[in-house]
Amino acid sequence: MERKPSEQSENGVMMHYSRRTTQGPKFLPRAPIAVAILSSVSLCSSALSVRAAVLEEIVVTAQKRAASLQDTPIAITAFTASALQDKGVNDISEIAYFTPNLVFDTTSPIGGVSSGAAVFIRGVGNTDFSLTTDPGVGTYVDGVYVSRSVGGVLDVLDVERIEVLRGPQGTLFGRNTIGGAINIISRKPADDFQAFLEATAGIDGRVNVRASVDVPISETLKTAWSVSSKNRDGFVKRPLAGDELGDEDRLSFRGAALFKPNENWDFQASVDYTDIDESSSPSVGVGFTAAFPDGTPGGAGVVGASLVENFSFPLPTGNRLGPLAPGSLSPTGDFFEIVGGGLNIFNQFVVDDIDADVSFGDQVAFSKIEVLGTTFIANYHGDTFDLKYTGSYRNTESKFANDSDNAPFQITEIVNDNYDVDQTTHELQLTGTAFENHFKYAAGIFFFNEKGTDDVRVPVTIPAPGTGPGGGAGFEAAIRNDADVDNSSEAAYLQATYDLTDTWAVTGGIRYTEDEKKYAYTQNIGANLAFDPLLFLIDDVAAQLEPGGPLVPGYIPIIGDGTGSVSETFDETQYYFGVDTKLNDNTLLYYSFSQGFKSGGFVLRYVASVPEVLSFDPETLDSHEVGLKWESADSRYRVNAALFASEYDDIQVTFFDTLGGPLTANAGSADINGFELEATAFLTSSLRLDLGYGYVDAEYTEINPIPGLSAAITKDSKLVNTPENTLSLGLEYATTIASKDATFRIDYSYTDEVYNDSQNSPFLYQESVSFVNASARLDLTENSEVVLWVENLGDERVIVSGNSNFGLGFHSAVPNRPREYGVTYRHRF
Repeated sequence: MERKPSEQSENGVMMHYSRRTTQGPKFLPRAPIAVAILSSVSLCSSALSVRAAVLEEIVVTAQKRAASLQDTPIAITAFTASALQDKGVNDISEIAYFTPNLVFDTTSPIGGVSSGAAVFIRGVGNTDFSLTTDPGVGTYVDGVYVSRSVGGVLDVLDVERIEVLRGPQGTLFGRNTIGGAINIISRKPADDFQAFLEATAGIDGRVNVRASVDVPISETLKTAWSVSSKNRDGFVKRPLAGDELGDEDRLSFRGAALFKPNENWDFQASVDYTDIDESSSPSVGVGFTAAFPDGTPGGAGVVGASLVENFSFPLPTGNRLGPLAPGSLSPTGDFFEIVGGGLNIFNQFVVDDIDADVSFGDQVAFSKIEVLGTTFIANYHGDTFDLKYTGSYRNTESKFANDSDNAPFQITEIVNDNYDVDQTTHELQLTGTAFENHFKYAAGIFFFNEKGTDDVRVPVTIPAPGTGPGGGAGFEAAIRNDADVDNSSEAAYLQATYDLTDTWAVTGGIRYTEDEKKYAYTQNIGANLAFDPLLFLIDDVAAQLEPGGPLVPGYIPIIGDGTGSVSETFDETQYYFGVDTKLNDNTLLYYSFSQGFKSGGFVLRYVASVPEVLSFDPETLDSHEVGLKWESADSRYRVNAALFASEYDDIQVTFFDTLGGPLTANAGSADINGFELEATAFLTSSLRLDLGYGYVDAEYTEINPIPGLSAAITKDSKLVNTPENTLSLGLEYATTIASKDATFRIDYSYTDEVYNDSQNSPFLYQESVSFVNASARLDLTENSEVVLWVENLGDERVIVSGNSNFGLGFHSAVPNRPREYGVTYRHRF
C-alpha cells in the first residue's frame, strides 16, 4: 500500500451537512431547517438519485500542504464552500453544530458585545475579551492570526473552506494555539467572469442579502468582490427603555486580487471590512443575591443600591423613599430590613423562565464595531519547495455597553466607550519535499505586534466601608478601568515528516515562542460617567457624613496610586511527535503527542483596590491522541475517530472577586480525556446519514488557592463550556419532483448539561437539551434554487452565556433565539 503524494485540489467537497443556527453556538445549528416531514411530500416513485452516491474527496491544508482529509493524521473537521451553503452556515460560529467537542459562543459574558467569539475545543478556551488575555483557540484567515474576539464572529463571505483542527497546533502555525485552530481559507478569484446572488427572508424582519462577482482584468490579473448585508429584529423586549435586544444589523465587504506573472510567482492582496451597529447581546435578569454561595454576606451592588434607595421592607414595587439624606450615617429602618426590601423589589424584575424574553433594564445597550483588514501574500514556487511571505494589518474600533443588572436601578452597568486595536503580522514560511517526496517539511518565522486601548466605565452603587448590621451608607459611583497595551510575539517553528516505508511515516516538530506584554493603566473611582470627583473620600466617609463634617471631593485610586505601567516577557519551547501507518489503501492509523502554550498576562478590570497590578502565569497542555480514518472501497462510507488524553496545567480562568471585579487567575490543573467520532454514509443511492459525536471527561486534579473570590472552585467544579456528551444526526434525502431536483433534510442535536461560567453558578447552569431542525430545497433551474427552512423546530430555549456576579449581587443570562422560519433564494450567473 504505497503512500501516495498529495495533489492540490481547489474544490474538495465536504459531505457533512447540517442545520442553521441563530444564536451563536453550543446547542443548535442554523443550517436550513426543515419545513416538511419527508413522507409528507408526494415524490416521484421512479426518481433516481440527484447526486452520485459517492463521497467526494476533501482536500485540506492543515499541515501546510494540500492533502486528502483521509491521509492527514490530525483530528480535523473540514467544510468546503458547498458544504457551508448546504448547511446554511452564515457565520463561523455555526460550524460548532457540526463539529464534535467545539463550543462557539457569540458573546462574552462581560460587556454585552454582540460579536464576541468565545471558542472552546476539548474544554480549552477563553470567555474573556480583555486585551491582556489571549484566546485559547486560534482563528486564522488565509494564514493571518485574528488576535481579538471582539468582531470575531466572522461572516463566511467568499470562503473556500473552513478547517477545525483539534488539539495544540503550535509547530505549524505562526501564532501559538493551545486548544486548537479554526483555519479559514478564502476563495481565490476565478479565471472567468461569474456572479452569485443569495437573498433570505424570514420572520422577525429577517432580511439577508449576499452577492459576489469575479472580474478578470487580464490573463495574469484576476479580481473578486463580495458583499453581505444582514438585518433582523431583536427578540428580548425592554419595555422601560422602549427597545429590543438581540437584533442584527451587519454589513461586510471583501475584495481580492490575484496576480500570476509567471509559473514561479504569484501575489495575492485582499481587503475586508465589517460594520456592526446593533443593540447589545440579548440579556435577561435571572436573579439578585446579597450573599456569596457559601452564605457569607456579599452582593455589594445590591446592598449599596438598597441603602441609597433606602428601601424599608416590605415596600410595594416602585415605592422609592429617596436617597440617604446627607449627614445621616444610619438610614431609616434596620439594615437587614433595607437590604431585604431591596432584594424583594429587585427580584420582581427577574424573569421566571428564560423564554420570557424581557429585560427591565433602562440604560444604554448597544454594540458598534468596525473591522478593517488587509493582507498581502507573495509565493515563490520552486521545483521542490515553496517560499511564502504573508503580511497583514487589522484594525478593530468598537464601542459597546449593556445594562448588566437588567433592572431599573443602578446596581451595575458596563460601558466600553473606546475599544481600539491595531494588529500587524509578518510570517515567512518554507515548505517542500526531498528524497523523492519521502521527506516533507514546513518551517517558518513569525512576528506579531498589537497595540490597543480599552477604556471601561462601570456605573455602580456600592456600600461605604463599615456598612453592615450596625448601620452604614451606600453611594453611586463610576469605576474607571482605562488600559493601553503593547503586545508582541516572535516565534520560529519546524515540522518534518519522513516516510520510513511505503506504509509507515514519522513526524517531529519544534517551536520556540517569546511573547512580551506591556500594560499601562489608569484605574480609579469617580462620581459618574462624566467622571466628576466624588463628593467625599471613602477613607473618611464617617467623618464627612457627620453633621458639620468636611466634604472633601476627589477620586479613589484602585491600583496603587491610580496610574502606572507593567511589562513581562514569557518564552516557551514546545515539541510534537507523531507516527502513522496506512493499514491499506483506505485506512489510516496514527498516534501523536503535542504540546500547547499560552502566555500569561495581567488583570485589566478591577473593583476592589489592590496595591499593584495582578498577574497570571502561562498555561500549558500536553496532549496524546490516537486516531483512525477509514473509507470504504466504493467511497460510500467514511468514518473518522480520535481518542485523546490531555494534561492541562495552570489553567487560566475568569472569576469574580468579593466586590464583583472580573479576575483572570491560574485555577489549577485538570485531566481532559475524550473521544470523537464522525461518520458519513450513503444508506441508499438517495439517502445520506451524517453523524458526529463528542465525549469529554474533564476533571480538576489540583486547585491553586486564589484569595478574594466571591465563589471558590473545588476539584468537583466543572470546566466552563465543556459538555460531557454532544451528538448530531442528520438525514438527507435527494429525489425529483416534477423533473426538478429536490433535497429534504432533517437534523437532530443533543447537548449534555453545560456550566456557562467557571464558578458553576446555578443561575447559568443549562440542563441537557435536544433540538430538531429541517429544510427543503428545490432546484428551479440549473443555476437557481429555493430553500424553505425552519430553525429550532421545537422552540427549545436555553442559556448560551451570561454574567453571574455574586460580588455585586446581579445575575443575567443570554438566551438563544426562539423558533424561526423563512425562505432563501440563490442564483448563479
